[in-house]
Amino acid sequence: MPKGFVSEETKRFINVEGKVVEKKVYPECFWCYNPLSETESCCFWHYIFYPNGGPERDGIFHPCYKYEQEIIEYLDQGKLDSAKKMMCVYKATGLGLTELILMWILFKAATDPFFQQNEDVVIFTGPNIELAKKLIERIKQFANERVEYEDHGMYKIQIGKANIQVYPSNNIDAVRGIPRVSCVFGDEAAFFTGLKDDKQIRTVGERYRGKSDSYVIWVSTAGDFASGFFYDIKEEPDAACSYKRFEMYEDRGLEKDSVTGTSIFSDEYIDEARKLPSFPQEFQGIWGANIGDIYSTEALDLVTDMDYEIDYELGSKNRLGFCDPGFGSSQFGICLTEMRDNMPYVIYSKSYKRQSATAMVKEIGRLADLFGITKWGCDKANPEIIKDMRETLHLNVTAISNKESGRKMTVQAATKVQKNKVRIHPKFLNLKKQLMTITFGKNGQPNKTKDNPFDEGDSFQGNLYLRFSGSGHLSIQYDTE
Repeated sequence: MPKGFVSEETKRFINVEGKVVEKKVYPECFWCYNPLSETESCCFWHYIFYPNGGPERDGIFHPCYKYEQEIIEYLDQGKLDSAKKMMCVYKATGLGLTELILMWILFKAATDPFFQQNEDVVIFTGPNIELAKKLIERIKQFANERVEYEDHGMYKIQIGKANIQVYPSNNIDAVRGIPRVSCVFGDEAAFFTGLKDDKQIRTVGERYRGKSDSYVIWVSTAGDFASGFFYDIKEEPDAACSYKRFEMYEDRGLEKDSVTGTSIFSDEYIDEARKLPSFPQEFQGIWGANIGDIYSTEALDLVTDMDYEIDYELGSKNRLGFCDPGFGSSQFGICLTEMRDNMPYVIYSKSYKRQSATAMVKEIGRLADLFGITKWGCDKANPEIIKDMRETLHLNVTAISNKESGRKMTVQAATKVQKNKVRIHPKFLNLKKQLMTITFGKNGQPNKTKDNPFDEGDSFQGNLYLRFSGSGHLSIQYDTE
């Protein structure tokens, strides 16, 4: 038996009209880690794509890239560790990850007794029935003449006893009564519209963890709105989240394979994609990238385009910190800036969830020491924090009322962004997301919601306001009021 094939114990024979027919045997591993392999027996990847070595795009046959290997390696651990059967992948469009999961499902259905015993694989799509058809069609294309299957129409394919069936998200009731499910896969999970609450999808998917010890896999690009169960999972604290979360955006698609020198994205492709208004959402994982009305997408793209160095040596740099306290259900935001060429550069931006006042004072002290920052601003609504910063940390703290000056802060910061007079490092994706999606409220100030608490945005705006207009300013500009 060729190396890489399943053992003799897994071989089965059937009797057809007196003839003994050996059932097809498939490679037992998904990827062999040899992009230049010329045999079909080394792994399921090369078996399916033989003799080309991988799927074709733009005239190139692509290997299983490193970011794809990371996903497959994690799923492989599910054989031995049931806790490692739950996965969320937040991705850029065009990485080929939907096809990767479909191909992995085909592989498991053909080779894994667990998939045969539990019989059903459930695939969720959005309400678009055409998308459901395309997913089954793609599985059939992979199988072609390489994997034996029974064709059950536009929404179902059967490999042995394993049924792979696609359900639109608005037909969730049809899934609830399935007795044994080996895997639940939701494609474009950020777009399960047509339901009053898409959390029903998550509930139905996860119920089979208890019933069948099933795999649960959700994959999607960023959604039109920062909401829904897939977004909620992304925002869950690490300690409370049962899912392994992968974030794979444009940078992963530009990574070149060390052997073939190829990548799924070319520099030219990404340069063209950057011209599209949907680029932040489709390629950078920024949710709701096109719904804000305070900061323009184009202006934010310009101020976040520079990958500048951030160091911890103070030197001659003029540095300032600002914090927007929040506890309990709200979030605590911190933004640090420094002046370079008469322009503020954001050198730190982060939100902290469910932290105590003591923990945050300690964190402020750590950042103050790390970046050498003694001058800070803080929302006036939190006098206890301000007192601790002054008396315990011995910082020079200016209290500013967000309630009273919030509109001025917003206008000033938005003007700086619009005129390209500020820099935000591209790694501060959450800050960019909050700025890009925030809208004006009835009071003329940012309309904060559960989906966009604007904690980092408030800290950013407060930092610029203190630097250029507030009392305790660090520039020669004064607030005349």
